[in-house]
Amino acid sequence: MAAGFSKVRTIAVTSGKGGVGKTNIATNLAMIFRRYKKRVLLVDLDLGLANVDVLLGFHAEYTLYDVIVGRKKVKDIILHGPDGIMIVPASSGIEELTHLNEIQKEQLLKGFSGLDEEVDIVIADTGAGISSNVLSFVLASNEVLLVTTPEPTAITDAYAMIKVLSKRRKDLNIKLLVNLACSREEAELTMNKIRSVTWRFWM
Repeated sequence: MAAGFSKVRTIAVTSGKGGVGKTNIATNLAMIFRRYKKRVLLVDLDLGLANVDVLLGFHAEYTLYDVIVGRKKVKDIILHGPDGIMIVPASSGIEELTHLNEIQKEQLLKGFSGLDEEVDIVIADTGAGISSNVLSFVLASNEVLLVTTPEPTAITDAYAMIKVLSKRRKDLNIKLLVNLACSREEAELTMNKIRSVTWRFWM
């Protein structure tokens, strides 16, 4: 997509497979940036299966669903979480959110542009996998934190995500985070497996 979230630094936290700890990592990353006095906006973009607000103990009266249907603007639904983190909640259990059309996605992303003067960093917790929604939101970011685990299917799906993203945008800055590893050695082994197969793909 041509549109991006905003002109500020935007990090998409994503994964090829669900259940790898992506939302916990996105939330903790937001808290770390707050310790460095950054103004952080944590956006739940796991549309249809949102849980950032639940993780932080919030009940959101309004969500991105209200923005998408035109009832609210993004700035109207922002919650203020721990340590001053700003949170944009999404909805859970609304099937129509899982397959937005291109116009809806463009309008949603444009809704964040008005927040450029209010935030330093946007952290987008996307859904897992290579659906149209996920790919659009990841490609609209300027950095990607791809979360995986040492589990074989998670490694395979992480590689698939890298392959699809690299075909869409060669200059995308992708960083790999291995979660739930039993040791540093296991994490490095996982990283090397993905790096090896990715290198073969690019060659």
